[in-house]
Amino acid sequence: MTKNTLVLFLLFLFPYLFQSANSKNTSPYFFTQIGVEDGLTQGTVTNIYQDTDGYLWLGTQGGLHRYDGYEFKVFKNNPTDSCSLTDNNVLDIGEDKNKNIWVITDNGVHKITHQTGKIKRYYVKETRFMHCCMLSQSGDFFLAGEKFIYQYDEQGDSLVFKDWLSSTPIASNIKGLQEDEEGNLYIASSSTGLAVLNKQREVIRFYQHEPENPSSLIKGAIRGLFTDSRKRLWILSETAGICYLDKENERFVHLNTDNSALSSNVVRAIAETDPSTLLLGTFSGLNRVDMQTLKVTPYKFNPDEPGTLSYYSIHSLLKDNTGALWVGTWKGLNYYSPVRTQFYRITPREFTGLLGMGKEDSDGNIWFATEGAGLFCYNPNTQSQQFYPKKSPYKNNYNSNIFKSLLIKGDSIICATNQGSVYLFSRKRKDYRLLYDYQHGDIYTLLNDSKGRLWIPTNAKTGLVLIDKGEQINQFKVDGENRKFFFVTAIKEIEPDIFIMGTLSQGLYKYDMQKETLKTVSSAELNLPENVKPGTVSTILTDSLQNIWVSFFGYGVFRFDRDLNLIKHYTVEDGVADGYIYSMVSDRNQSLWALSENDLYCYNAEKDCFAPIRNESHRALEFTLHAGTTDTKGTLYFPGNKGILCFNPSRMEKNTYIPPVYLTSLSINNNPVELGDTQSLRLKADETNIAIGYTAPDFISPKQNQYAYQMEGVEKEWNYVRGRRVAYYSNLAPGTYNFKVKVSNSENLWNPQEASLSITVTPPLYKTWWAYILYIITIGTIIWKFIYHQKVRHELESSIRFKQLEQEKMKELHEERMRLFTNFSHELRTPLTLIINPLEDMLRHSSFSTEVKNTLQLMRKNTQRLLLLVNNLMDVQKYDSQKMVLQKEKFELSVFVQELYELFVPVAKNRNITFTQKNELPVDYYVYYDRQEIEKVLFNLLSNAFKFTPEKGTIEIKLSVLSSENDVVRVKLCHFQHLSEDYYLHIQVSDNGEGITSEDIEKIFQPFYRSSQDLHHQIAGSGIGLSLARFIVEQHSGIIWAENIVPTGTCMHVLLPLPEKPVSNPVKQTESSPLMNVQEFIPSEKKETSVISQTLLLVEDNKDVLDYLEKQFENEYKVLKAENGKEALAQIAIKIPELIVSDVMMPEMDGLELCRRIKQNTQTAHIPVILLTAKTMPSQITEGYNAGADDYIIKPFDIGLLQARVRNLLTSRIQIRKKYEKKIDLNELGVKTSPLDEEFLKQYTNIVKANFSNPKLDIDMICKEIGMSRANFYRKAKTLTSLSPAEMIKNLRLEAAAQMLRETDLSVSEILEKVAFSSSGYFASCFKQVYGMPPKEYRKVNSTGKSTS
Repeated sequence: MTKNTLVLFLLFLFPYLFQSANSKNTSPYFFTQIGVEDGLTQGTVTNIYQDTDGYLWLGTQGGLHRYDGYEFKVFKNNPTDSCSLTDNNVLDIGEDKNKNIWVITDNGVHKITHQTGKIKRYYVKETRFMHCCMLSQSGDFFLAGEKFIYQYDEQGDSLVFKDWLSSTPIASNIKGLQEDEEGNLYIASSSTGLAVLNKQREVIRFYQHEPENPSSLIKGAIRGLFTDSRKRLWILSETAGICYLDKENERFVHLNTDNSALSSNVVRAIAETDPSTLLLGTFSGLNRVDMQTLKVTPYKFNPDEPGTLSYYSIHSLLKDNTGALWVGTWKGLNYYSPVRTQFYRITPREFTGLLGMGKEDSDGNIWFATEGAGLFCYNPNTQSQQFYPKKSPYKNNYNSNIFKSLLIKGDSIICATNQGSVYLFSRKRKDYRLLYDYQHGDIYTLLNDSKGRLWIPTNAKTGLVLIDKGEQINQFKVDGENRKFFFVTAIKEIEPDIFIMGTLSQGLYKYDMQKETLKTVSSAELNLPENVKPGTVSTILTDSLQNIWVSFFGYGVFRFDRDLNLIKHYTVEDGVADGYIYSMVSDRNQSLWALSENDLYCYNAEKDCFAPIRNESHRALEFTLHAGTTDTKGTLYFPGNKGILCFNPSRMEKNTYIPPVYLTSLSINNNPVELGDTQSLRLKADETNIAIGYTAPDFISPKQNQYAYQMEGVEKEWNYVRGRRVAYYSNLAPGTYNFKVKVSNSENLWNPQEASLSITVTPPLYKTWWAYILYIITIGTIIWKFIYHQKVRHELESSIRFKQLEQEKMKELHEERMRLFTNFSHELRTPLTLIINPLEDMLRHSSFSTEVKNTLQLMRKNTQRLLLLVNNLMDVQKYDSQKMVLQKEKFELSVFVQELYELFVPVAKNRNITFTQKNELPVDYYVYYDRQEIEKVLFNLLSNAFKFTPEKGTIEIKLSVLSSENDVVRVKLCHFQHLSEDYYLHIQVSDNGEGITSEDIEKIFQPFYRSSQDLHHQIAGSGIGLSLARFIVEQHSGIIWAENIVPTGTCMHVLLPLPEKPVSNPVKQTESSPLMNVQEFIPSEKKETSVISQTLLLVEDNKDVLDYLEKQFENEYKVLKAENGKEALAQIAIKIPELIVSDVMMPEMDGLELCRRIKQNTQTAHIPVILLTAKTMPSQITEGYNAGADDYIIKPFDIGLLQARVRNLLTSRIQIRKKYEKKIDLNELGVKTSPLDEEFLKQYTNIVKANFSNPKLDIDMICKEIGMSRANFYRKAKTLTSLSPAEMIKNLRLEAAAQMLRETDLSVSEILEKVAFSSSGYFASCFKQVYGMPPKEYRKVNSTGKSTS
């Protein structure tokens, strides 16, 4: 070949070579487009950023989007919300070391907190001109714009200005920040240049464009900076292409449209797809840069090609953590992943109706039968489409252009219609010729067998037709007989003359033409119920192992052997979740694929199961039965109503990326709750209905990801929920749970890293741990008690006699002790009685000399001391047994204290002690205490003060009132003391004696404790005085304590409760008790003649005492004597006395028995009985009153007191008789009126009389009727009557009850109800207190009085 010929030949081939080169510029990326219809609020994607959690952040002109592969979360400007973006045009996105997302917009800088997802705005002087941000290797976060750089201060949560560029000529508009491996910071200005700062942030180099130097910095407007894996810094320009910095040679290497194949000098984005390739996003599409040769290859933009970009103008690029490529364009987001199953759809440009069966011809074209457009031809190489209608124009002849099946045979296509016609289409001539017309029914398939025969399964009465050498055969020999095959939908020749046929509903057949045999597969052989038909056979295939695969539209996939024996039915357990199989195809690798409505299944021969290949794009199609096909390149075609779904398995790579899973939302009782980054959750007892949302950011095949969750403590197994991304739990019981969730990718590879949340449900109060402990203890106690009871019961049954004997002995011992104690006190008190009273009689006589009288005074003094010791011993016994009963009465406190004060004045004078009294109370202030007991308290306190105060010392007794609210701070109380009343009487007895040690300050109140001896060398105390004082004060709800006075001395404090703050009372009180005043029953000196004639019976076993009593009473009464109860009864039988005075402890019959017999006898029950005894126990005194005693006097007694008691009882009997016929009167109730107050008292008494039977009668009711305030009424009534309203009401009711007892036959209980007493015991006690006898005895006396008169 000559040289000229060779040149001409090359010139001839050049255009073809160039065309071939251009054809290689087709993009290797098959993109999935994501647009506004998928959730984007605006299509211009200017920024793409992936955070460390895997979420994708998209900046658009319509706001910020966060994408997890499932849905978009949009952040936009809300003018009414300061926690939203300032505007929607996003310029840059970054992330700091704490995973917070930073967003720069036209007018603001924002931080989205990772934990809460809340937006915070940051303001600086140049906020409106910020453009870019970056996280440094040291963790510092920088933001830049114009000429200013700011660093985020985490502690102050603010942006701090950094003046690093003042020495550089950078004018404004910083567009890029980048840091190299050495920590140097590169700062690029849009038009000025590139500054380099070292680690100390000092400017070490500044690059500018030099027009005469082609290796200087790029000239155009700088868009941004990028560092590749080879540590090269790339500078992007919006006008001059791109360049990188060659650090070794200190020069810039440029790529632009002049020196490369770069499609545009407007370079907006860059990404490194692999270590040898850079991808540039320009105004004119994608460009590939070989990093080794710097060769630029532009990719053509073809909007009609499947998998192309949504728009040519590119604004952003990103290679994500899975290696996938994201491209943001002017009109949408595009995604490519090499491991993503790339489905695409062929959409006919013209109306075709339902696309049906497809076949590939020898030229690589795919032909499809249509239901309205004839034949449709598609070229996969050129994406060209051609329509060949049987009748033109087909737009008006859709019914005439319906084909159901086709068969390619050489240059001809045999196609069948829905009317039973069969045509021959010539690919060369592009025309149709009718071959056969069966005039009825669809022909679903056609077969050209191994012998060149044509099989046509019609749905007419002709049935299955075989065309053999022009002859039509529809009768087939089976076991020597002819038969037809109807409704055949699929037919497959597995061997010469051996066919497998599937029908619409008749089942499955194997027909052997040579042997004339037919095998029918029944429902039972398919493991189906006999009355269930398997449905339409959609496909019959064979594999390399000679297995026969049959798909049914309704019952899935079946595998048979060569003899049509069932091997396996593939169901849900085998991966076939949907049994409605439209068609099956076998690709060029002999892999089997089955298509259902929702999924495409691939057969895995190793595992003998199907795996679903899901893609949302095919769900928009309604597929056609029997229509799937494949081409020689391995592409699968599945026709449907809106196009053809295409998929090439050879391009599919294994997905090894397993996404992480995160908890995203929490709802409690249907109320959303902020979840944040918390690892634990604490719920109340009523917060037991929760919903936990979770997601796994994945963009490869998110719809194919599967989730599983488990609530440890509720479930033992994982819940596999496929793609559901929320877990619901209701009625969680109290306890601790651990919620876990995990995810698998599309290849069913599970991520071992789980997301978890610890949940604690607090129990209600009745289900807390201590409540259960209480229940357990209670139940255990009950069980233990039951067991113990049974055990004790058995033990008691065996040892009951021994226990009884032991109890009897203990009882005898106790009674013996009590008897010994009683006899001891009795033996002391009786002699003391005979000592004290004669001494008193002798001292009354003035005939003795002074020396004798002094001797008698000394005797009386020591006798009184002995009596005091005996009484104290008795008191100790009462206090220890807790049987002390206060006998409270009303008395004038100032007079009471003055008497005690005067008692100790002589002692103070003798010892040269200054004894003072300070009384801050009103002169006539009355209190309600047990007078005798309070006297013991003050006497003990003063006695102790005088014992331990030296000569010339000082003692002071002080009385005041303290308020618990205001004045209580003046008292140094112990920390455990507590004041419960509003006002307290404060008694202080202070001295300047030797004081009390800190060790003794509390011990002094213990019984029989003595701290030191008397300073005046007298007999030391018994050590029970202060213990008695404390018990008495505490019985009065008071407080007593001791306090040391610095430097020496002691102060004893007593606080006693007061009902109200004391005020001066101008009216002098004459009675100390509202109900029973002994003084009003003491007769005057003028004696009534009736009393002198009265008879007294004295009963005493001690002759001396008996004689002494006789001597004291013989001048006023007739005296009868008896030495025991038996003699006394004999005396009574002879002469009934008016009153009986009896000792208790006597031989033969004691005083208690005597009293009982007297009161039980109707003839003597009215006689008053006074018991004299040394028994002082409250239980013993109560026993005396229960026996019927009218009075109880303790030995040693004062003879004057006994005489007064006798006179009072006798006088009361006379007064009772006088009152029998009287009505209720104010004077009888002790009410003294004056003319000025008569009207008030009249109104007052009328209200009480009218309502005394009303149980609701009280002071409030009276005040309401009178029309006065409670305080004014109480004060006025108390002043005029000396009785409180309660006492007044009680006296009127008692008087009414006495009148009813005299004048009616009503029972005591009936009278009790009429006078509104709630308790019979209380009524009897009050009645006896006023009338000297119980109600029943009062009625008997009244009856006796009437009879005697």
